[in-house]
Amino acid sequence: MESWLLKEEENKVSLLSFWNYLKQGSALVINWVVWILIDLLLFLGIALVPRLLARSHLKKSERRPADSGQDHPYGRNGGLCE
Repeated sequence: MESWLLKEEENKVSLLSFWNYLKQGSALVINWVVWILIDLLLFLGIALVPRLLARSHLKKSERRPADSGQDHPYGRNGGLCE
């Protein structure tokens, strides 16, 4: 009858007991991993996307000459009255 009872060291909360629980790989553990990955990707995306867009905008503006309208045969407004 005592074989089904947990011993005191088995009922103790520790990193080792948590690690053993993770190694079992139950559906709950897989769900935790998926949600952690989703959060990490979301936060990394929020952190990186503005920088990438700014760099892309900077590269495009370096390639494109400043549009002063002097080179255009009809002026700045394309021939419209000023």
